[in-house]
Amino acid sequence: MNRLKDVTDTCFKIDENDLKVEFQTLSPNFIKRGTFSDDRIHEIKKQVLDIEELIRNNDNEVAKLNSEIEKLTNHADGIDYMIAVTSGILAGVIDSVFVGEFSTNNGNWKKARAFSNKSVNKIVMSAAKKAGYKGKRLDGAIKFLEDHYKLASDNVSANKYSHHLDDFAHHPTPIGLLCSILMQFTETSFFAFQDGTVCMEALPCAITKDGTLIGKDFITKIIFGTFNWAMHLISDMSGSNKTAGHGMGIPGPFLSMLKEMSALPIFRDSALPKAINDAFVKAHFDLRGEIAATMMQSVPVLINEAMVRGLYLVYHLYLEFKEKKELANVEWSKVLPWGNRTIVRMLTIATATFTVIDLADAGIRSFIKAKGINPAFFTHFILQVNFVGIGRLAIACYTDATMGLKKYKLEKIQSGIYTQQIVLKTAKLYYLQANNWIAIEETGKTISEVYKIMYGTIALYNQSLIDIQNQLNCMAGIAKGIDEHNPGLRKEVIELLN
Repeated sequence: MNRLKDVTDTCFKIDENDLKVEFQTLSPNFIKRGTFSDDRIHEIKKQVLDIEELIRNNDNEVAKLNSEIEKLTNHADGIDYMIAVTSGILAGVIDSVFVGEFSTNNGNWKKARAFSNKSVNKIVMSAAKKAGYKGKRLDGAIKFLEDHYKLASDNVSANKYSHHLDDFAHHPTPIGLLCSILMQFTETSFFAFQDGTVCMEALPCAITKDGTLIGKDFITKIIFGTFNWAMHLISDMSGSNKTAGHGMGIPGPFLSMLKEMSALPIFRDSALPKAINDAFVKAHFDLRGEIAATMMQSVPVLINEAMVRGLYLVYHLYLEFKEKKELANVEWSKVLPWGNRTIVRMLTIATATFTVIDLADAGIRSFIKAKGINPAFFTHFILQVNFVGIGRLAIACYTDATMGLKKYKLEKIQSGIYTQQIVLKTAKLYYLQANNWIAIEETGKTISEVYKIMYGTIALYNQSLIDIQNQLNCMAGIAKGIDEHNPGLRKEVIELLN
């Protein structure tokens, strides 16, 4: 009875002809425990659980995406931009005042050039000794490398000016390597001169038949075109064996790429080819000059980088501490000056500001020195421009653009997940609605059955009353007989009934 009390809570009542019938129903909680079952309800519950798991997984994925998108979002404010611009301006002033134009008359440049000469000479000596050179003199090391690792285009008659600059096979660049390999298979050398002329000249028979300059099969051609090319460039880094350590070496990567670019049709008729040649021949801006320039030009670029990152750290630490009140609560991911789009955008602006000032300064100084726009202007301009700053700007722009593209892709994925969440939650709602309709359907059937039973009970009760009345009428007919044959029995029955 106690158990039935726990699970009953609803009453159905009817009143007919002064006859009241009352039924109690089982509670929904008792039905959930499995007293009544429906395959459809079990299937719906299973589907709802599966959908809820998918929704939870999507929520976790969205949380991860939000964290990544946050890092890829630029949150720079006015002070951040002011820091970036100010840093770029200061670095530009430092570059203009302390670096200036590459010149042998500049004391700082002389020191940097002396250091680069010494470093390159060590590289040449080290390569020669590893290749088998036993001597101790630089000129001997250069001659040893030149004799053992010759380049087929080294003495071609087409070298009218400076073959180290004009011959693409002497360039320490991907184009230089490609031209060296092509020369092995085509037996043709590739040149570009200071007047803008581009020339492809077949190698003399004496060179092609020598056997030590052009490979005889595919493997040797590749070896001559790559390994011999690299070792020959090392032999030329410090000049020839007659002017070891002082003569013209090979052009550096920047000047080589400018030379290769000057061979394009849009630059051939400009002053660029002549300016590049003058920078290499007259200003001695070879590989060692580029190394010295990189050392000198790196200083303001590094100062710019350090100022931006340092001030970002201080400012954002202040903002975090102001918001969180305690140092222990600081979110260091928002403070550390790397790994987020804000610092990348600041560096992009800072290096862009630095480069604009550097180019403007180079243009003004070159215009004054050359007394106008002429070939000398472009020569001075090349020697004045901070190529390290331009390279850092290119890296900053690439990083910024890459982070923006990655953010776009993640936001697209996130949008797809949000759409899927809407579909899943809509499906869950439909399942729950279906479950309710099934419950309503079952409840309606149950109520109908209850009323049928209740009306059947009333009919049975009415029939019982009729039967009792008939029995009572029958008993009234035999009452005399009872009194005659059983005196006092009727009185006892009446008392018993009472």
